Amino acid sequence: MSLSLYDCRECEEIPMLGQLPNLKSLVLLELSNLKCINSSFYGMVNKDTRIVFPALEKLELIDMPKLTKWVEIEVSGGSEVKLFPRLQHLEIKRCSQLMSVPGLGQLPNLKSLELSELSNLECINSSFYGMVNNDTRIVFPSLEKLELHRMPKLAEWAEIEVSGGSEVKLFPRLQHLKISRCEQLMSVPSHVSSCLQHLTIRWTGLEFLPADWLFSNNQTLSHLEISYCSNLTELGDSRGEQSQGSFTSLRVLRIDECEALEYLPCEMLGFSLEELSLANLSSLKNLGRVNDCLPRLARLTHLSVYGVPEFMATGCLKISPFPILRKVDIDVSMGVETVDAILQGCCHSLYSLSLKGMESWECLQESIQLLTALSQLRLFDFGMEELPEWFGNLSSLKELWLLNCKRLRRLPSMDAMQRLTTLEVLDIYGCPELVIKREAADSEWPKVSHIPLIQIDDDGEYQYLFLFTFIYTETITCVFYFNFFFIRN
Repeated sequence: MSLSLYDCRECEEIPMLGQLPNLKSLVLLELSNLKCINSSFYGMVNKDTRIVFPALEKLELIDMPKLTKWVEIEVSGGSEVKLFPRLQHLEIKRCSQLMSVPGLGQLPNLKSLELSELSNLECINSSFYGMVNNDTRIVFPSLEKLELHRMPKLAEWAEIEVSGGSEVKLFPRLQHLKISRCEQLMSVPSHVSSCLQHLTIRWTGLEFLPADWLFSNNQTLSHLEISYCSNLTELGDSRGEQSQGSFTSLRVLRIDECEALEYLPCEMLGFSLEELSLANLSSLKNLGRVNDCLPRLARLTHLSVYGVPEFMATGCLKISPFPILRKVDIDVSMGVETVDAILQGCCHSLYSLSLKGMESWECLQESIQLLTALSQLRLFDFGMEELPEWFGNLSSLKELWLLNCKRLRRLPSMDAMQRLTTLEVLDIYGCPELVIKREAADSEWPKVSHIPLIQIDDDGEYQYLFLFTFIYTETITCVFYFNFFFIRN
C-alpha cells in the first residue's frame, strides 16, 4: 500500500500512521503548515505493538518550509521497539527550518539516505548515529548510498561518540557518498567506509580530506571527484614520500577548481584509470611527480586538463603515453610540443577534441589534421583570422564549435568546406567578425549552406538555421530552410 499526503496546507499534525500493517510507501509533500513531527506520528506504542511502521520501505519528506523538529519515538516499558524495520529509502528535502536530523543509524535495512536543501541545518551531530552501546556496534549496517546536498549552513558532520572499548563499524556497506553545495562544511568524520566505489565532493569548505576516506578504499574506489573546494590543501597524507597503496580500481579521477590544493596523491594515477580531469590547480607542488606517473595511464580514454601549465612538462613525453584516447579537453598553456604529443599519439582513436587557445595565437595546431576519426571539434579563444585549408581533411567531422574567436573572419575555401561531407552541426558563438547571412556582403553563407544545423550567436541572439530534406522519390528532393531567433538570457 502507498500513501501520499500532498499540498495539505492546513495540516498541522500528521495522522497516526505507524500501525498501518501494509503501508510500504509514504510521501509527505508540501505540508506547508506542519511545524513538528511528534510522537503521535508513530501511533500507539504499548506491550502489544512493539513494531512501528512494520512494512514501510520508502519515506519521503519534501517541501515543508515550517518543519523545525522531528521528535524521536516515546517508549513506555523496558522492552525494545522496532522502528522502520524494513525502511530502505529515506529522503528529507527542502525542509528549510529543520534544525536537526533524527537518529537513523540503527535502521537495519536502510540502503539510501538523501538530505537535501535543509538550509538551516548547521550540524549533523552524534545523535544522527543513534544509540551506540555494547549491543549495537554496527551503525548504518545496510546503507549503500548517502547524499548531502545544498545545506549552506552545515559546518560540521560530527564524529560518532562511542562508549566502551570495542570497535564500532560505521557505514560497513556504503558504496556511494556525495557531498555537494555545503559551502560552510569544515569538519567531517575521520572514517566513513572501507568499500566506497563512488566519492563525490563539490563546493565545500573543507581544508583537509581524511586519509581514511581515500586510502581505506584504494581497492574499491572506481569514481573520485573533488571539485570547487577552494580551501582544500590536502587529500589525505599526500605530502608523504612513502606510498600508501595504489588505487587499483580507480577508473575516473576528477580534481577541478581546487586552487589551494598543494599535493595530488600519485597513488591515484594507476593503470586502471580511464578518465582524468585536472582543472585550475594553481598551487600544486608535486606536479613533477605527477608527470612521472603519466606513462602508467595506458588505458586512458578521456583527458581534460585546464589551468595546469606544467602538465607533461618533464621533457620525457616526445611520444604521448595515451595511445587510446577518445576524448580530449585541453588548453594550449601547456605548450605547443605537449599538445602535439598528445594529439599525434592518439590520431587514430580520438573522436572529440576541445582546445582552448589564447588570443595571441594566430594559428591552429597542424597536428589536428591528422585526427582521422575526429567527430567533434571545439575551438575556444583563438586569435586567428581564418581557418586553415587543411580543415577539409577532417573527413569524419560531424560537429564544429567556434567559440570566442574574436578575430575570426573567414572559413576555409568553398572546396575545403564541401569536402566535410559528414558535417551536421556548426555552432558559432562570440565570433563577431564572422558573417553567416544569406544576403550580407562578404558572407560565408555559401560555404556552409549544405550543413543541416547552424547555430549562430549574433549580438545576444541565437539564430538557428535548419536544413530539412525530404525525399519523395529517388530523383526528387524538396529542401526547406527555416530561421528561428531566440533572445539569450
